[in-house]
Amino acid sequence: MVLEADVGIVAYANDAQGFAATLKHRYSDFRVNEIRQDGGVVRLVDTTVPKAAEAREVPLCSAQELIQKLESATGKPASPDLLDFLERVKNGSVPSSERIHLGPFQDKAQRTAVHGIFKAWPTLATETGAEGSIELGLGGGKGIKRRRSEWAGGDARYVKFTMYKENMESQAALSLLGSKLHVSAKVFGIAGTKDKRGCTCQEVTAFRVDPGRLATAAKQLRGISVGDFSFTDEELHLGQLGGNRFELILRGLSPDAEEDVKAACTALAASGFINYFGLQRFGSGPIPTHAIGRALLAGQWDRAVASILGRAGPDVLPTSLQEVKSALRGTPGFAVAETAVLQALLKHGATNYLTAVQAIPRNLRTMYIHAYQSYLWNSVASFRLRQSRRALLVGDLVAQSKTGAGGPDGSQEFVGSTDQVPLHSENGVEFTEPGANAQEAAAPANMAVHIITAEDLDTRSYSMSDLLLPLPGSSVRLPENATGEEYARLLAEDGLSLETSAHGTAGFTLAGQTGAYRLVLGSPGDVEWELLRHSAQDTDLAEGQGVEPGGALLALRLAFSLAPSSYATMVVRELTKQSGAALHAALPRAGPPV
Repeated sequence: MVLEADVGIVAYANDAQGFAATLKHRYSDFRVNEIRQDGGVVRLVDTTVPKAAEAREVPLCSAQELIQKLESATGKPASPDLLDFLERVKNGSVPSSERIHLGPFQDKAQRTAVHGIFKAWPTLATETGAEGSIELGLGGGKGIKRRRSEWAGGDARYVKFTMYKENMESQAALSLLGSKLHVSAKVFGIAGTKDKRGCTCQEVTAFRVDPGRLATAAKQLRGISVGDFSFTDEELHLGQLGGNRFELILRGLSPDAEEDVKAACTALAASGFINYFGLQRFGSGPIPTHAIGRALLAGQWDRAVASILGRAGPDVLPTSLQEVKSALRGTPGFAVAETAVLQALLKHGATNYLTAVQAIPRNLRTMYIHAYQSYLWNSVASFRLRQSRRALLVGDLVAQSKTGAGGPDGSQEFVGSTDQVPLHSENGVEFTEPGANAQEAAAPANMAVHIITAEDLDTRSYSMSDLLLPLPGSSVRLPENATGEEYARLLAEDGLSLETSAHGTAGFTLAGQTGAYRLVLGSPGDVEWELLRHSAQDTDLAEGQGVEPGGALLALRLAFSLAPSSYATMVVRELTKQSGAALHAALPRAGPPV
């Protein structure tokens, strides 16, 4: 198991006492609502399935505009009866049996264009008649049968909906929906993955999947609800979110800890928290992801393969094709990296380790290196804050153009790429976290940073909330003080360098990474907290169940918002001064786990 100290997480932003507590005693103790880029919080409100025209985000064009498109496509004036027919369709006064004939159109391309034009009104349907004519009428029911390729979204390509899920990862929920719908999970798009053990709410897009089918599929699945349907031309991609709103219940507080809790909450609001990459970043398998990244950067291909396969070291790797075949048979299909490595060894030789790691999907290889960058960032952040937690130092980095507590979009991170997809490993490694990718914010790679001078300190032009540290790469600057030297020292310990590579293999060097800047101190937004007295340990306190003013037990309800690249676990660590292992220690239960 990875410990916080193993990945550089050792410091705190304030000196508050902290207190013992347990997080996620129930999965309902951890609630996450996605925040849209416009600042709105995603909540599941309406589970009804709308009619096609009601769900469209793009308004229907007028009857006159439809006719103009038709005349432009065919080069012929439209029949006067068509405008009357369309107006009556709009008013709902056309019987399902009524038809209007268009054409004839001898050219197939013209007929295709005409069919496409009338898709702008989802209530209409067309079919080709005799001698190239086209019949136009109402679709569905007793009207014209819709062609199989048509769907309720008309010209829009995607349905957007809100997904609420309980106690499962985002990708697992989408895989279950896809299985019920008999479609690949690849038809779905999300802005960020959400925690498994919790109740979470997020927006999803699906390519040409009918809302009614989605609603029916979700009803057949435990722990998933969908709704708030609309149609759109835009697919959601990872990173397209404004952040996450968290509502947590911390249980097991000492009954006499009220004053310590109040002091800790006040200190958190004042100081913020150290914006560490949390333990999720480094996986839960026997070999942490940053160790795999270190081996790749060092050109230790055999060690990298051994780590990916969960082996203790290179000396226990399979040495014959028969052993490779046996290992491959025991590897599940969802273990992306392991499967790719073993298939490459089987094809190119049992000891061809470089070819094996090159066979891993590029975004996954890059994720290992990002994990090593995250380890470096955490370690250097701790070093920098040991020098001073309250004041900037000459040589520190800040953004040249001040934008408040975060990047240009309010995020806690600047510069990077967004080419990462959710992938999972047999060894329990989750390669994307809930809005916490190492380089996910979309700021320019040449972002201007400022080196703090003695004059800046005298004029107090900047504060600790502006302090940046880079994730090392080719497009970032290092601090010009002892903090910058710490990067070189840590890299040298691992036999690495920012400028040179011992192996020269493309894709496995720090110089080949763009790099990023990340704020050292994070600031939770809209912080709310409330002490709860209760008598029973297993009640759903998030729903107000079991709350009793004179109860013998004490819990804390804590709510806050975070930017996409920050970790809620690091906020709770700062508040309680407890490690992740202590926060997840089990409390006595009155019954089975909930």
